[in-house]
Amino acid sequence: MISGTVAATREAAYHGVKAMAFSQYVKRGWEVDWDRVTQWVRELALERIAEPLEPGFFWNTNLPHLPPGLVERPETIKGVPGRSPLPVEFARSGEGGDDHVTEYLYAGSYADRSQDPGSDVEICFGGKISVSLVSV
Repeated sequence: MISGTVAATREAAYHGVKAMAFSQYVKRGWEVDWDRVTQWVRELALERIAEPLEPGFFWNTNLPHLPPGLVERPETIKGVPGRSPLPVEFARSGEGGDDHVTEYLYAGSYADRSQDPGSDVEICFGGKISVSLVSV
């Protein structure tokens, strides 16, 4: 629910537009091979387009962050969206100005997220591509 990518895709599906979300897991300190990711996303999009999709549903795809040099696309596994929330911490950013609005900032570590069995998180963290069918 916290993902902006998924929120935009959910909104499209809500309005009857066939939609797919693609997210790239990024490990701190590792470079991303965007040319490789682009090729995989192209292939995955074509595969999902070929599958029937009922109104009110969309595809959510999570790509693992793999070391450079791997050319072959990892296995794609259909999973379910993780049910454990992203661990986040909230902090006040100030006491509020003239409008008396106090702002809060949050920070979360995706790498610390629980890997529920069969979930998209477990699949992605395991080095595979996760594809989940999600309803609006």
